[in-house]
Amino acid sequence: MNLDMFVRRLLAVRPALLIITALLALAGIALPAAAQYPCPSPGPNDQVVGEVDLGGGLGKGLMCVPRNNGPAAPPAAPRIVNQYASIAGHPDVDDVWMEGNFDGPRGAQEKALAACQRAMGSGCVSFGEWANSTTAIARDWNGFLYGGWGVNGGAAKAAALANCGREQPLPCEIVGTYGAGKQRATPDLAKARKLYGAAAWVEDKRAPKTASVRAWIATGHPTLAAATGAAVAACERANPGLTCAYWGVTGNGVIQTYTDRGVPNGLPERNAKRAAEAARKLCAKEGGACILQKAYDTRRPGLAVHDFAAAKAQ
Repeated sequence: MNLDMFVRRLLAVRPALLIITALLALAGIALPAAAQYPCPSPGPNDQVVGEVDLGGGLGKGLMCVPRNNGPAAPPAAPRIVNQYASIAGHPDVDDVWMEGNFDGPRGAQEKALAACQRAMGSGCVSFGEWANSTTAIARDWNGFLYGGWGVNGGAAKAAALANCGREQPLPCEIVGTYGAGKQRATPDLAKARKLYGAAAWVEDKRAPKTASVRAWIATGHPTLAAATGAAVAACERANPGLTCAYWGVTGNGVIQTYTDRGVPNGLPERNAKRAAEAARKLCAKEGGACILQKAYDTRRPGLAVHDFAAAKAQ
């Protein structure tokens, strides 16, 4: 038998073997991990496993299986994992409650609000819910908190700062940055629970000169309303029949007094260092020169009468 006939016989045998293998598999008969087939000239994808008598006087031939039991199975499609998170806050707390790493919407928001309400009783608000991204929280000079969202921490901080303190001389401060995969964050209420301060002075054209250079500063109050109410009430008690207005309100910060070209003024800030910088920046913007006076810590309970004319420079 010539070589051409030998090859044709092999080509006839291999399809038949493959058909038999398929029929056995359909019948539920266990098969080897990979079907064997004749391979007279093994290629790079053939692995020789033995010999077989080809019959018909052809003698013996090589038997092969696919290398590595055939081509590798295609990789499984990646599982998309969504991570949801939410933040809740309270106006009288200088921090937030955060719940994250949830695999579906709404759960994180409900849990964050519940955690805030357990601690504060009522008055909690949600900063919203987000997924697979980051939210940052910024604080302005009055102690109010603002949120900003971004695809990462840097973008979230930029958004929070853009939303916060557009009218104040210094950029807001970042309280925290929270990726959706973070599980939980809880304020330390011993530090984060706000104590407010506010200043008031006479805003009335009928006021005598001595009243126009004084401010009544109330500090150490648990709510913004209590601080502003105490400052205005003290001012009006000292100036019967005249109208007083409050200014410089903040929580867990300072009220900085100063004069600009002799004119009484003041502002709130996070601490004395930032307050001094903010006052100088405002004075420079107006072309004046600041003389810094006392900075009142809102966390220290008290009621002071600040005389801008008599106060010493700080």
